[in-house]
Amino acid sequence: MNVAGQEVMTDKPTESTAPRVVQNFINGVYRPSAANKQFKSICPTDHTLAAIVHEASREDVDDAVKAARGALNGPWGKMSLDERAAILHRVADLIIERTDVFAAAEMSDTGKLLGPTLEGE
Repeated sequence: MNVAGQEVMTDKPTESTAPRVVQNFINGVYRPSAANKQFKSICPTDHTLAAIVHEASREDVDDAVKAARGALNGPWGKMSLDERAAILHRVADLIIERTDVFAAAEMSDTGKLLGPTLEGE
């Protein structure tokens, strides 16, 4: 799947593929942790490496807050409520269209079964 111009692996890695690397998404760009810290996400059901996740540092969080404030002071903040609602409804539709991808990620991360995952438990 392509997100913001970068290819993102959406299924659980197999023995023949490298684990997903999850970077911070700040101001429309995927980027590694400013502190260069990472942690391993281990699937609790089979103890395989599900992903390598970049741990957000204080600097990363500060940058994300600045980006959010910039968006609020920019085009997003100038949109009407109806315009913003339409965008958020479209995001919700895209999430629903990709329920299987989100469910697979949640199952790999938490070890939940499909039913409880889809029910939001």
